Amino acid sequence: MKTIKLMMMTLMMCFLGASFSQTDTTGFTIQLSKIVELDSSFTAQKTTSSFLNWVALNFKSANNVIQLKDVENSNVILKFILSSSPMSMGVPADGSTHCTLSFKAVDNRYKIEFSQIYFKYRLNEYIVTYEEYKTAYLDGKAGKKTAINYILSLNGELIAIYNSITSALNVKSDGF
Repeated sequence: MKTIKLMMMTLMMCFLGASFSQTDTTGFTIQLSKIVELDSSFTAQKTTSSFLNWVALNFKSANNVIQLKDVENSNVILKFILSSSPMSMGVPADGSTHCTLSFKAVDNRYKIEFSQIYFKYRLNEYIVTYEEYKTAYLDGKAGKKTAINYILSLNGELIAIYNSITSALNVKSDGF
């Protein structure tokens, strides 16, 4: 049963990662970005406005997560906390996974990019970046199962956010 579950998670990681990520030679996702082209009736301002509406609907306090809001140039940067966290002895580590999302619209296209992903431990303020976590796994300092589960969890969460944004932005407005 565990083998089947691990195979399914590996296939899911490969399938989801291949459609939305850049990977290095180890196969670990290091940055997620996607450019989406809409039909010609979409403008950068309308798309940015739709994105800001999505932010307002999906965060308790949109003003707390928005780090840059340049509506004139259709550029928005968000910083927020994800629900994913690595496991330590079978228990989620005490801390939080932080992420930056950059949104840029030009004409009828927009780009979403996730970057600066890191885990910050609550007690000692120690920070482990996504890259450091991957390196620790490759050097044998982190358990393979723990590393794979955390990376799968992160990828799944980031892809769900991306899909939510995409579905909200790819809908033509009827003026209401």
